[in-house]
Amino acid sequence: MVTALFMTVDLTNGTIEFLCAGHPAPMKMDLDGKITTISMLGNVLGVFDQPDFGKTTLNINPGERYFIY
Repeated sequence: MVTALFMTVDLTNGTIEFLCAGHPAPMKMDLDGKITTISMLGNVLGVFDQPDFGKTTLNINPGERYFIY
């Protein structure tokens, strides 16, 4: 069983897209220091014949920080 998180940053459109396969959710820190977990679900790799990976797209705001672990 394996987890994965794939992230694409589009600076032209100001978006960030996450694709989750059972991995712990990333977190975002706003300019005011508030930390929130980016809610997402997705099946782990190597278990299901037809896995469903969770996809989330967010707008990037200046000064935000994203934490992936």
